[in-house]
Amino acid sequence: MDGYGTVATDDWSWDEHLLCRPQDCSGEISSGNVVGVWQAILWSEGYLAQCGSAGVDGVFGTTTRNATKSLQSAWGLTSDGKVGNQSWGRADNNLRFESFPGDKSLYYDATFSSTVLWFYKPSSTYQIAWFGAWHNTDHYNRSIDQC
Repeated sequence: MDGYGTVATDDWSWDEHLLCRPQDCSGEISSGNVVGVWQAILWSEGYLAQCGSAGVDGVFGTTTRNATKSLQSAWGLTSDGKVGNQSWGRADNNLRFESFPGDKSLYYDATFSSTVLWFYKPSSTYQIAWFGAWHNTDHYNRSIDQC
């Protein structure tokens, strides 16, 4: 998950990859930490469990698709269960940038709960704080399945 250029609150709206189940769109992203980030957003909004096979596990399966459809509907988006520019762009609306000396942090403030997710961009790729550890938000590594 690269975002666009420097850290800003319009970072996710156009350049993130399409996320979906393998059977719904061949050749797109269906597992990895970027999926875990989306699932963390679903969890923060109250649409997905925090842990286990029905929660944040880094795999875009049926539970994630159904939760995505529900959140898309609540946000007034096309409810197709795929995470593309519309969904990333709407999630982007919940980002809040705070700058401190030597710190480039983004916070995701959930729409439907008081949950806040913390992101940090030390270089070109975001990291997310999940269960007391920082995880790269890349497309290949899958470590955001630890609860």
